[in-house]
Amino acid sequence: MPTAARSRLGARRADPALASPLPPDVESPGARIEAGIAALLVALVALRHLAEPAGGWWLAPAALLALAGARLVWTDLRQHRIPNSVTAPLAALGVAGLALDAAAGARVGVLVPALLVAGVLAALAATGGIGMGDAKLVLGLGLASPTATAAIATPMLAVLIGGLAAVPALLAGRRRERQPFGPALLLGWAGAVGVDPLSLYS
Repeated sequence: MPTAARSRLGARRADPALASPLPPDVESPGARIEAGIAALLVALVALRHLAEPAGGWWLAPAALLALAGARLVWTDLRQHRIPNSVTAPLAALGVAGLALDAAAGARVGVLVPALLVAGVLAALAATGGIGMGDAKLVLGLGLASPTATAAIATPMLAVLIGGLAAVPALLAGRRRERQPFGPALLLGWAGAVGVDPLSLYS
């Protein structure tokens, strides 16, 4: 074995963080539990509403979340990024669905809160506070919300969930570890849509 290869192998054995296929913060119980719950809960919430006969066109992006939620979570955990291959079609389906619902007189109040919240997060991303992928995901989740209440509640719940998920790392003294925010956003959306009483059309 070449000397350089032996050196890299020895470094990986000496440093557990290098030996692991995942970033150090992904090894924390909080991040793993949050990611697993996020993927499962998004799928359950989306499938629950898909079974309703008159749910509205917001179910189109919700179906995409049910299919791609696990991939989004895994990519954010492993690479600390949210893929455009998920956020772009999510936004496109959200815009199309919102236009169709608005033409029928439904969800007319969703667009402004979705754009406002996404704009705030985009400003935070510009300062390095969060990733731009998070801002794009928030826009897609807002457009995939059945009501303005759910669109606004999604990032608020996400901040709370993300803070709770970071507690184990903080208690262990790992204050500088970067926590992926995508799983918290998906959990926030699932909670907002699942609990929001206005999300069930009558």
